[in-house]
Amino acid sequence: MSSIGIAITALLLIQPPADFTFCASTEECTVGEACIGGACESLSDPTVFRLFPMAVDRIFDVDKQSRSSQVSNRLFTHLHQQLSWSGFFTVLNESTYPPQRTLEHLGKTTVDYQAWHDIGAYAVVKGALRRQNGELRITLRLYLTEAGRWVELPFEEQRLPSADPLTVKRAASRWVDGVIRHFTGKAGVLSMQLAFAHRLKRGGSKEIRVMDIDGEFERHVTQNGSINVLPAWTSRGVVAYTSFKKNNPDLYIGNRPFSTRPRMNTGAAFYRDGKKVALTLSRDGNPEIYVLDSVSGKERLRVTHHPAIDTSPTWSPEGNELAFVTDRYTGRPQIARFNLKSAQVDRLPQVGGYNTGPDWSPIGPRIVYSAMTGGERYQIFEIQLDTNVVRRLTETGSNEEPCFSADGRYIAFSSDRSGSRAIWIMTSDGREARQVSRGPGEYFTPAWERPPVR
Repeated sequence: MSSIGIAITALLLIQPPADFTFCASTEECTVGEACIGGACESLSDPTVFRLFPMAVDRIFDVDKQSRSSQVSNRLFTHLHQQLSWSGFFTVLNESTYPPQRTLEHLGKTTVDYQAWHDIGAYAVVKGALRRQNGELRITLRLYLTEAGRWVELPFEEQRLPSADPLTVKRAASRWVDGVIRHFTGKAGVLSMQLAFAHRLKRGGSKEIRVMDIDGEFERHVTQNGSINVLPAWTSRGVVAYTSFKKNNPDLYIGNRPFSTRPRMNTGAAFYRDGKKVALTLSRDGNPEIYVLDSVSGKERLRVTHHPAIDTSPTWSPEGNELAFVTDRYTGRPQIARFNLKSAQVDRLPQVGGYNTGPDWSPIGPRIVYSAMTGGERYQIFEIQLDTNVVRRLTETGSNEEPCFSADGRYIAFSSDRSGSRAIWIMTSDGREARQVSRGPGEYFTPAWERPPVR
């Protein structure tokens, strides 16, 4: 019996829980669930778990009649790396692949499903590329070996303006995000980017940069030689940040000044509907939380009215609450929550006497933040708002500035655990931390791109 058959037999011998529902497709599940691995699972569950082994075959370059051209190798590498990076799939070693695979084409009946199944692959990725009318045309296909069929996915046919490395990688990322959506009910985030502040040397300027979530293709947003901090993404995919380049902490969207009120214009948090942005203003002499129109910059609401310092707002998924940092309770930073309908402010349950940098999960009742745990070292904690349980997520080094991915499955943060301050990513339960930034210097305040609400 194959390894897949043994695994399935073992699963059938286990008595499922009372609320377990078998399924063949998501249509058989209730609202808010998806069919994952034969069971209806909640879409609010942020757990990253291994689903099954998968094979990624070499991409066929039609024009060159080769499976090892420069562009096809690049596309193959991106697909292999991104499927593995997601944490959902184990990509099998190429040395185990069926020898006759080079004779297979992209049709529904030209793949030897049994041969791929016999090596332990539940799914197989195949593809081809060709050049036509100045474009690079890519075809990607996903085949299920047990079902003996091809799964139709978004972006399986793509027409690219060029074959440059970034464009080809973007094409692979879009397709892999669709693969993850097919098997889990929520799209992946491999096509999203990270913005961050970067300082090449102590005492030098801080510039805003962006990079892919695996650390590739790092590039500048600012190059003004000033202090630029606290990047955030608008719902249109533009990076906003606070800059001191005109001797006042002004908020910019791209190169455009957005809020230049006297004193602080910091900590912008754009809600995903594209209509509003929360930030800290101190135009009256005291830092307070405000909500502005995200297009015109006009004031819509003053959130806090307190002599304490209130900063660092973050939106709830529904947009009806804000979490923020305040020193009104102890004289030191603590995390509080504000309800925009009732105007009620509540101190959240939390560990630590000096707590900063909250970020609200875009999919559920969870907030992560940084707490000073001894000396000048910080660790990242999670507040479960529905149970009031607080859990520590990091142990090694000093870890700060956590930020959820759009699907709530991963957290980006800054850490000095490798010797210098860098950007790391871990799963949302604190496992599988990996360093993603690669360059020299120090990396701060990662901000994960999030798509707008549809």
